[in-house]
Amino acid sequence: MDQAFVQHIKAPNDRSGNPRRLYLVTRTGPATHVYAVDEGYDNGGGLMRKLRAAGLRVFELPSIEVSPTQYKRLLQEYGDGRWTPWESGQ
Repeated sequence: MDQAFVQHIKAPNDRSGNPRRLYLVTRTGPATHVYAVDEGYDNGGGLMRKLRAAGLRVFELPSIEVSPTQYKRLLQEYGDGRWTPWESGQ
């Protein structure tokens, strides 16, 4: 069974008060993929539910706080939108 390790990443709000939060998802199986999913205002769009519905075994890791620069870097590197963590992502 494929697994998904999910960590909630929190950075300080931007100047306008908008939250900067994301979920970093490491999906393991035949291959390993890392995804950054912006939390937005809907708590990640039901991320955990979608991962479990896809048959993934989900492990929630402790949340961590990062700088705005680290937050942006994670989104740029792993949040390109090519795949979503609940799809196969070859």
